[in-house]
Amino acid sequence: MNLIYKYSITCLLIFVNSIFLFGQSKSLEWKEIQIPNLETALHKFVIRNDSIIGVDYGNGSVYRSFDLGATWEKPVKLPAEFFEKIISSEDGSLTICGDYGYVFRSNDFGATWTDLSPRIDQRITTT
Repeated sequence: MNLIYKYSITCLLIFVNSIFLFGQSKSLEWKEIQIPNLETALHKFVIRNDSIIGVDYGNGSVYRSFDLGATWEKPVKLPAEFFEKIISSEDGSLTICGDYGYVFRSNDFGATWTDLSPRIDQRITTT
């Protein structure tokens, strides 16, 4: 499965066959992004200036880069498996929503997270 996430007119991040490609319209060049110790494919992304934050699909891991993907770190593994949405707010905070009602918020671009989750015993689905 190929994942394409378009952030804005000037930036595109593509995931194809376990390889990430990052391009910006100002450079018209693509570069391959290597993420060490990536357990599963990254599923959702937020790009802010030169920083990228992504969540994997099925492990609850958060990855981030402060240099457009040249280097990566995994600051935390959250107690949820499947994240369905990552939102970047105007105040700089990030919110991740996942299966079974998990909701986490970060005010430091993913270094630490606060669990805001309501306790739900079954999966939440959208239509």
